Order: sequence, then structure tokens, then C-alpha cells
Amino acid sequence: MANASRLYGEVPIGGGLLSDKAIIQVLASPNGETFSIFAIDAIGNACMVAAGFGWEPGRTPPPPPSGQRLP
Repeated sequence: MANASRLYGEVPIGGGLLSDKAIIQVLASPNGETFSIFAIDAIGNACMVAAGFGWEPGRTPPPPPSGQRLP
């Protein structure tokens, strides 16, 4: 991940829980020219899952209706 930051100026822009043992972290350059996606385990080992060009940010999903919980 340090190489993505150093070589392409990518910074973390999002991520989430992959399982109870790993997370996903998305990095992108400030202008969206490049992006990288990493899986990271509980002890910090990182594996690049994908990399590419032309990152387009998505929309934030709306909150669930009042009183409902997400699965």
C-alpha cells in the first residue's frame, strides 16, 4: 500500500469489512486517475486485489427507513 501512495499519490477513500478476519481498503489518487484495492488481514498483511485507471466515486447509499435495520 505504501507503494501506491508513494508512486501514484493514492490516499484511502473507503473500505469495509470483508469477513471477520479481513478488511478491504480502496485508495485513489486525488484526481481519480488511478486506484488500488487491497485486502488486509487482522495482522496487517495486505494483498492487492485490483488496480486501474479512471476511478469514478459512487453515491453514498441512503439510510434505511426509520425503524429498520440492515442485515
